[in-house]
Amino acid sequence: MLRTLFWPKRDLVGALLAAGELDAARDEVRAHPFDPTAAANVARILHRRLLRRAVSAGLLVFVALIAVVVRARMARRSLAAVAHAPSHD
Repeated sequence: MLRTLFWPKRDLVGALLAAGELDAARDEVRAHPFDPTAAANVARILHRRLLRRAVSAGLLVFVALIAVVVRARMARRSLAAVAHAPSHD
């Protein structure tokens, strides 16, 4: 009987996850620690989201560094071209 009392909460968490409402699902699991399986699923999904965000941030930093290096090389080459250009004095 106790198990059937938790099914609506499990369904609510499942519906929130299906709707992409991960934060609301996390809040529901924290407020009502009723089902270790649902809590583990929410924790796993939260962990994946954290990893995705960390990887995205790392890639963004990497692309920014590449852009800075390319821009610096272009500036250095244009200065070298100006320094070696014949003057028309």
